[in-house]
Amino acid sequence: MKLIISSTSPYARKIVILIKELGLESAFQFETLNPLKHSDALRKINPLSKVPALVTASGTLIVNSPVIARFIDDFAVSEHNKASLTRPSGIKLEQLMSLESLCDEMSVSAILWVMERARPREQQSDHWINRWQLGINTTLDYIEKIIETNSSQDETFHLGEIALVCALDYLAFRLGELNWLQQRPHLAAWLAIRHTRTSVIETKPAE
Repeated sequence: MKLIISSTSPYARKIVILIKELGLESAFQFETLNPLKHSDALRKINPLSKVPALVTASGTLIVNSPVIARFIDDFAVSEHNKASLTRPSGIKLEQLMSLESLCDEMSVSAILWVMERARPREQQSDHWINRWQLGINTTLDYIEKIIETNSSQDETFHLGEIALVCALDYLAFRLGELNWLQQRPHLAAWLAIRHTRTSVIETKPAE
């Protein structure tokens, strides 16, 4: 199977970390394409010209990171007898999906904010920038309370938590001025533990 990724996308990184955590790197060919710099080449694979994009062994195209993740997880469980990271034991599915969806949407807000900042200042919308910033901050506060309430610093690492790592690292990578770590100690401590994982270290976003 072939996975099309970029080196900065939190959604592509989520899939790569999942594959590494499942121990299935040898089952995939990875191709890195920048959606802005290589849009024509990417569009030949994915008509939306977005990453991640998965081409299965049969040649079927699958897009959208939550869908790709569940396809790969099902493949890992059924074909390689791996423990599921999308339906892990001891974790309610609704809790996992809540965390994953919140983090994916937080990444959407961050990406839109970054793209808006790339426009000439006179064309930027303060209304939308403020709305995205508020949404990110309130979501971070929401997750901080969840982590504080659960107060668990164990080494679980299911798909929802993978999405959280990817969202938080993207914020630090592109929007470091938020300084979210200094204001949310429980979230910072949680992330520090996950930053020791090989899959996370090997996939740090980079230009």
